[in-house]
Amino acid sequence: AMANSCAFFVERKQRFCRMTPSKGSLYCGEHLNQAEEGMSQRKRIPCPFDSHHTVYEDMLEKHKKRCNARPKPKPSYYKEGINSGLPIHVQPDRERVPLSCVSPTQLTELIQKTKVVCSAVLSYVEMSVLSHDVLDAEVERAVDCPNARKHLEQQASLIGHMNRLGLLKGGTTFVEFGAGRGQLSHWVEKALGHQTSSQYVLVDRQNCRRKFDSQHKHEGPKFNRLLIDIEHLSLGNKIMIQIILDYTLSDLNIR
Repeated sequence: AMANSCAFFVERKQRFCRMTPSKGSLYCGEHLNQAEEGMSQRKRIPCPFDSHHTVYEDMLEKHKKRCNARPKPKPSYYKEGINSGLPIHVQPDRERVPLSCVSPTQLTELIQKTKVVCSAVLSYVEMSVLSHDVLDAEVERAVDCPNARKHLEQQASLIGHMNRLGLLKGGTTFVEFGAGRGQLSHWVEKALGHQTSSQYVLVDRQNCRRKFDSQHKHEGPKFNRLLIDIEHLSLGNKIMIQIILDYTLSDLNIR
C-alpha cells in the first residue's frame, strides 16, 4: 500500500484502496469493518440516506443529523405536484414498460400517432427565425462547431422575438426553466445592456458546472438559482413574472 493510504486490497480493481485511513488505523472508514472483521464488535451498515457509504450502527442517529445526503427542508416555493396536471400518483413497477419490451408494431403505431398530432398542431404555427446582434459575433465564432452554433442561433432567435414584442425592458424578473448552464439568461442580460433593475431566476432540477451566471456574481443584476423540478414549482403571484420559455417547452412550463 502507498504511504498514508488505506491498507485494504481491492480485489475487483487489483490494487490497494487509495483513501486516507482512519486515525490510529491502517484502514479507511469504508474498509475498516471488512479488514478487521472478528476483531471489533462494532458493525457498519449502509447509510439510510445514501447507500454508497456506510456508518457504524451505534452512531447511526448522530450520523443522520450531519449526513450531507440527508433530506433538506422544502423551500417555500415547493408545492408537491402543483404543475403535474394530475393527482399525485406513484407509478407501480407493473405499469413501467421498458422500450426493449415494446414490439416493433406497437412502436410504429405510436410514432405514426405522434406524427399525426404534430402535423395537426404545427400547421397553425408559422416558422419565424429571427436574430439579435448581441449574439452575432458568438454565432460566427462557432462556425466550426455545428451543435454549439445551433443552440446559439436558437437563443438569438428567442431574444430577437422578445425584442420584437417589446419584452426586453428593465425592471423585469426573467425566469428561465430548464436553465442548465444559464446561457440564455446570460445573453438576455447582455441584450439589456447590464441593467441592474432587472433580475433573473434560473430553474433546474440539478446543479451543473461551468455556469454562465457565475460571471454575474459581483456586478450587474441579480441571478438566483432554484434547484427544483418544475412539476413542484409554485411562483405564486407576489411579483410580475416575465417567463422565458426555452426551446425545451413543455406542459409543465405552461402550468
